[in-house]
Order: sequence, then structure tokens, then C-alpha cells
Amino acid sequence: MKILYITSDSGWGGSSVALFNIIENLCTFNKIVVFLPDKTGTLGQRLNKLGVTCIDSPFGINCYPHLAVSISSLKSIWFFLKSFYYVPKAKAKLEQIIKSFKPDIVHQNVGPLNLSLGICQKYNIPHVWHLREYQELMGMHFFPTTSLFRKSIFSKNNYNIAITNDIFKFYNLRNGIDTVIYDGVIPNGIFAHKCTKEKYFLYVGRIQNVKGVMDILIAFKDFHRLYPEYRLLLAGNWDTSLDFKKKCDEFIAVSQISSSVDFLGQRNDIYKLMSKAQALIVASKFEGFGFISVEAMFNYCYVIGRNTGGIKEQFDKGLETFGSEIGFRFEDIKGLVHAMTLVVNEYSEKMLDNAKNIVDNNYTSKVCAENILNFYDKILKGR
Repeated sequence: MKILYITSDSGWGGSSVALFNIIENLCTFNKIVVFLPDKTGTLGQRLNKLGVTCIDSPFGINCYPHLAVSISSLKSIWFFLKSFYYVPKAKAKLEQIIKSFKPDIVHQNVGPLNLSLGICQKYNIPHVWHLREYQELMGMHFFPTTSLFRKSIFSKNNYNIAITNDIFKFYNLRNGIDTVIYDGVIPNGIFAHKCTKEKYFLYVGRIQNVKGVMDILIAFKDFHRLYPEYRLLLAGNWDTSLDFKKKCDEFIAVSQISSSVDFLGQRNDIYKLMSKAQALIVASKFEGFGFISVEAMFNYCYVIGRNTGGIKEQFDKGLETFGSEIGFRFEDIKGLVHAMTLVVNEYSEKMLDNAKNIVDNNYTSKVCAENILNFYDKILKGR
């Protein structure tokens, strides 16, 4: 089978990791080409080591820029304006690739991107659209309109993959045509860490308000009054052009917890940090799937997760499978504090083992790739 993948992320974000894990499993027996904005980025470099052909042309996601008085917003506005120049060129290059490569399937790896559907309809090639996030709930607005995007995903010759049942419902996808396939978070040949627990809680991800970081800090302040010997570690980068990190620092100082909170920056030992942590805290308001929670459960780390989106679905799957929880749910800051106290007082080997079992059976790259290949076969046989 010849497959053309299209992605807007040339780096190593969640969608790029998910795509790489798919391709790693499929590239041995299928001919694959990847179209992306910059093949010299991390994704392109890793795909090159697999022997996968990458072709690049500058383009970005299909959303309006965020309007605010900040350097970051000014940059996003500038990139949006430049897209009116770059996107037509990218589409023209993509059409040439499709004409010469003649793929059996074209697979667009993210939702807010619309380069390939029209071209695929022109040449009668099946088009797969991978929907990964609740863009509208996250304050992202599709260009030119959200209604046009929602209409496009139901176009003839297009087939959608949602990464959770909740996203399937959010976009009102079609039973029998579209499907749910969980991301393959754990790649082949990776072994879990299982270490002695240390007295810290862990957050992993961008230091952003949308990720619930301030909620975590507020909850830790209250928890710290009861258990002052525990620390909070936050692993991830932040945008220096925004003032959110400054607000976090000010809150920490006023709350007198500076000696117990550490911003670690980007780390390459996340699995070990997880395995030693009391728990990973995932506080995002709208977590599409929850890559990081799967990695934590794989490494025998409790997950304290906001009971919404992909995190809720992971917990629900565990509850349905075993009849008991595989993580600690919370709805608000008070609930988060309560969950943290439960973690330090009620160690359960069974919960950790059950969570690991859910990951092994549902969220590995091998399982994901097999499901995607089966979806491709179903599409091609139905034509």
C-alpha cells in the first residue's frame, strides 16, 4: 500500500510522536511519503533514519491567530498573514506529489489543517482526517469558519479518525464510516520503569494556563499545609514572551512555597521522573487524549486527572474493565487536594498494575498501527 501522510508539526509534539509511532510500524511493508513544513525538524530527522521519504513546504494550521497584546500573538498574526502566500504554494507542491506518487490513501494527521481534501477529491483518492483536539473549546477558531470545517469533514471521499469516543461525539461523526482509534503512545521495544517512590508530585507539559498549571499550584499550596515534606516538580518549557510563568512565580512567592516547587524545564528523563513520583497531575480543562497520562500509567505512576475529555475516557475504560478505578479523578481544586491526600495515604499495587494493563492492551504503537491499517483496508474494500 502507498500512503501519503500530511502533518503541520515538524517538531516533536504529541501529534508528531503519534504519527511517528504509526509510521514506524507500517513502513516495513508499505511505501510511505510524508509532507510537512520542515523536513529538517525532529520529526523529519527521525523519519529519515527509518528510510521514509519526507518532502517539505512551509505551511501552518488552518486557524485564526490568537489576538492579544503580546509578542507571541504578534508572531501568530504574522504567520497567519504569511499563510496566504505559503499555503497556495504548498497545495501546488502537494498536488504534484500526489500525481507522481499516486497514493492509495492520503492521511492528514491533524484536525485544523485543510491542504489535501480538495486534491484527493479531484483525483478520487480516499482521504483520512485525524481529529485530535477540541479546538473550539480551546479558543481556536477555524479559518475561514468553523461551520465550513465541520461540513468538510463529512465530505464525500473523506473518512475521519477520532482519538477518543468523546471527540467522535463532539464532532458528531458517522457510525459505519468514521472510527475511533486510540493513539499509540508506547513505542515498540520500550521498557517500563518501576522505581521506589519519592516525596514529590509531578506535572509534565507546557507551562500554560490552559493546561491547568495555576490550579495545580493553588491545590499544592493547600496540600503543603498538611504535608510540608512533599515537593511539586513541573517539567516543561514556557513561552518567555507571555507573563503566565511570572504569575506562577509571584503566586509561589506569596504562598511561601518557593522551597517546595521546582520548574525543571524540558527533560529527557520523564519516564524515570514519573516512576519515582507519588503521582502525575493532569489538570487540563480539555485534554484531547492524554499522552502523558498513558506514559505515567505505563511507568507504574498514579495519575490524578481532571474528570473530562480523554483522561475521563481512560479512567472509564479501566473502571469498565476491572470494576475499580485505575486513577484518581477530580472536578475542582478541592477535589485535587483530596486526591493528593489519598495518594500519599492509600498505596495500591493493584491500581498501578491495572493501569499498566490498560496501557499495554490499548495504547501501544503496535495496537494503534494495526487498527489504522485495518481502517485503510476497510476504506479501500468499500470503494
